Amino acid sequence: MRDLEDKVAIITGSSRGIGRVIADVLSRKGCSIIINYKSNFEGAKETLKLVESNNSKGLIVQADISQYKEGRELVKKVIDYFGTIDYLVNNAAAPGPQRRAEKISPEEWAETLATNPKIEIGICGEVDYTDEQIKRLINVDYLSVSLDRFVYTRVQSARNN
Repeated sequence: MRDLEDKVAIITGSSRGIGRVIADVLSRKGCSIIINYKSNFEGAKETLKLVESNNSKGLIVQADISQYKEGRELVKKVIDYFGTIDYLVNNAAAPGPQRRAEKISPEEWAETLATNPKIEIGICGEVDYTDEQIKRLINVDYLSVSLDRFVYTRVQSARNN
């Protein structure tokens, strides 16, 4: 059932992983997908192929959304191209150090904690919620038991509280 026909979703970090899966699910329901990536263009092209194989529209937009200017430009491109944003799926995040918690310096903790909120603010601050420019905001959170991903999972948990 294509019950999201004529809907538009920005999915941050959709060049791979959970973002790609979300793009697949929404495009199967007819949603047009904005594939946002920071540096994985090849992955973004793969996600676009997947979206198009589901007979939905896709648009690849490169933007480092932790940078406010790039977040603004992403929103403007989507509005110019599609005229609306029905869903904003905040999936992108900086993973932080990939080693055991006891081996992570206070500086690395601070950098990761400072970067991830900027990712959401960088794009969310550009959307006009009062004029219903966007209908739904979805924040993706990750839960993991891996000690090697300790900082990342703690930051993801904190951003949703």
